[in-house]
Amino acid sequence: MFSGKSSSAEINSKKKKKKTSKNIVTKKKTKHNKTKHDRLAKKSKTSRKNSVHKIHVILDSGHGGGDPGASGGSRKNKDLIYEDEVVYDVSQRISRLLKKQGVIVHPTLVDPNQKTPVRYLSHRHDNDEQLLVTPRYSTRNSRIGVNMRVYLVNHIYKELRKQKVPSENILFISLHGDSLHTSLSGVMVYYPDHRLRRSSFRLKNKIYRRIKEYSSKLTFQTKDNLHSEKLSKSFGKVIIDEFRKTKLRTHRVASAVRGYLYRKGKKTLPAVLRYSKVPTSVLVEIANLNNRRDRRDLLKSKIRQRIANAISNSVYAHFGRSSGLVAQR
Repeated sequence: MFSGKSSSAEINSKKKKKKTSKNIVTKKKTKHNKTKHDRLAKKSKTSRKNSVHKIHVILDSGHGGGDPGASGGSRKNKDLIYEDEVVYDVSQRISRLLKKQGVIVHPTLVDPNQKTPVRYLSHRHDNDEQLLVTPRYSTRNSRIGVNMRVYLVNHIYKELRKQKVPSENILFISLHGDSLHTSLSGVMVYYPDHRLRRSSFRLKNKIYRRIKEYSSKLTFQTKDNLHSEKLSKSFGKVIIDEFRKTKLRTHRVASAVRGYLYRKGKKTLPAVLRYSKVPTSVLVEIANLNNRRDRRDLLKSKIRQRIANAISNSVYAHFGRSSGLVAQR
């Protein structure tokens, strides 16, 4: 007769069933989690593997923040232009083009208030650009800004090499605007002449030691400097060729590809080239801001785009490939 109560045996049987069922669910869930983890790990590994075979460009937009760099023109003539503003806009255009073709771009600078290229450059200088060191640094002193870049560029290169990215797949391009005699015009490219390199780079100031990218000492070997000079000079020539193909002006008074510049009557190198460990390193002066024609051209969005096209195409040409292909090995 049914009494409305379960016997002791029935209760134990139900508990056993419930416990067994719970164990099955837990086991399935654990198996599912493991499978998901394996998929994510495999995806991450594939991503790293693909990254190894791609072109990596460390793209440096010169000056920024409280350091505007060179300037030319005037508000009265409506052709006032600041170096950091124009090269940042060009760098964004280059970055867009390269990324579309599968190139991995590593910028050194960011303007939180300008995430895309602009049609019209501002005639007022802002100081909101930040160097992408960790923590970020808002440039107030030009020398500190340059030294921070040295640490940042070499840190990026070091990390890529740790990931087994071949050194020949990594390029360093620093963008600037010249401030020469008004009669001179056009693009010029600098590469690191090995005779002007230094054996080491070492700074102990607290402001540098606080960033993650800091290294107590960077050293440079003569054989590496010679190799870098050869690769960088070759790439510089490719850049000039691409500018000429695009019908953009190049420096004509002397060679448009140089291993040094003159400062106070002496041959020297920009610090980002002198202390770069990236074998292929160039600094591109996209125009002379003191030249009226160059200045007026840079104020035109379509000219800045053509400059970006020429530099982007030079990256593909350097690897002996047409646009759309990346370096493989």
